[in-house]
Amino acid sequence: MIKDVCTGIFTALLALIGLSVGPEYSAKMTVTGPDGDHVTKVFVKGDWQRHEKEGQVIVINSKTGKTYTILDKERSYMEMGGDEGSDETPPEDMEIGQVIGCDGGTIERLPSETFEGYRCLRYRRISSEDRLEQSIWYSPKLKTAIKVESETPIGTIKVEYGDIVEGPQDPGLFSIPEGYGRIELDF
Repeated sequence: MIKDVCTGIFTALLALIGLSVGPEYSAKMTVTGPDGDHVTKVFVKGDWQRHEKEGQVIVINSKTGKTYTILDKERSYMEMGGDEGSDETPPEDMEIGQVIGCDGGTIERLPSETFEGYRCLRYRRISSEDRLEQSIWYSPKLKTAIKVESETPIGTIKVEYGDIVEGPQDPGLFSIPEGYGRIELDF
């Protein structure tokens, strides 16, 4: 149960942290929650992200909003979402202490900090529905949040990028392997 909630929150965080076009890089993403640490290798190239964890591969296109889950054992993939990407990147021109309304709550600009060697703009996002709070460390250089702390009903969940290596990424990482069949989802 807790693992399912953490997975759902992690997926929501992917949308929140603004999968936007930035430099190419790879990183180790650690999600820490009530059920322990989960480490995922992340590769970023333009509108694309690839997340690898223990035989699981998820490829995300932020421009189209599509997510592809690649199932190597079954030589297949699932496709979800589409037609609209996420653009919930906090505005970089906010003044420290400024609060603005956003989809479903407010965002407050906090003093900047350095995390993993990157200057980060800091924000606090509070949901209007359930008053849950997130602290966000957004790297303008990488065009993404490299740290997010979320207070949830099951406890604090942290997402942190580490071992960040900037540089070109292989385009093949962001495509469906040849010969893999699409699994149709009936919802």
